[in-house]
Amino acid sequence: SFILSRAERAPTVVELFAEGEHHGQGSYVRGDAELGRETSNNAELSWRHTSNRLSTEITAYYNEVDGYIIQVLTNDLYDQHDAALVTACGVTGECVPVYDYQALDARFYGLEGELRMPLGRHASSGFDLVLMTDYVRGRLVGGLGNVPRMPPFRYGVDLGWHNGDSWHSSLRLLRAETQTHAGSGESPTTGHTQLRAGLTHHLTDSRGISWTL
Repeated sequence: SFILSRAERAPTVVELFAEGEHHGQGSYVRGDAELGRETSNNAELSWRHTSNRLSTEITAYYNEVDGYIIQVLTNDLYDQHDAALVTACGVTGECVPVYDYQALDARFYGLEGELRMPLGRHASSGFDLVLMTDYVRGRLVGGLGNVPRMPPFRYGVDLGWHNGDSWHSSLRLLRAETQTHAGSGESPTTGHTQLRAGLTHHLTDSRGISWTL
């Protein structure tokens, strides 16, 4: 399949009117009430194959985004001790960086892939083995560097089991590689491995109400 699309979104209330400390990210954030619409033009090429023994899907995409709204690191600092914006940190040393919401043009390209294989099927129950990967690269137009806070190249394996529509379980191992294309003011991140396990039970009571545990 080949898809061309165009999408628009309005800035959020935070992107427009933020003015204060963001304790979660350790910064001071300023919005911009003059931000306009964020517009993206997208191209997506996918290949899918399904048989009794496996199903495969690979998707490559390219996005041009005009007015991509992001937080941009400024040269200002916020002095938490004096509760003031400064250009240099005073003797207290209690300062955090200041970020402004800005609209910049950006380009993204990436790849997603999944390979699913049924294992040990019996009646309505069985196992599924899924191999997956995804990669995205984002750059700001005009030589302004990399788009910040982008996920690194990832790949993993998921082993799932189901018994009809009632029971589902999953064990997923996901590897994220080192992110060397950090944005302005960011540091490269080291790779990490994540292991997740889950068990889900669906049931319907006497009133016909469905529950998920």
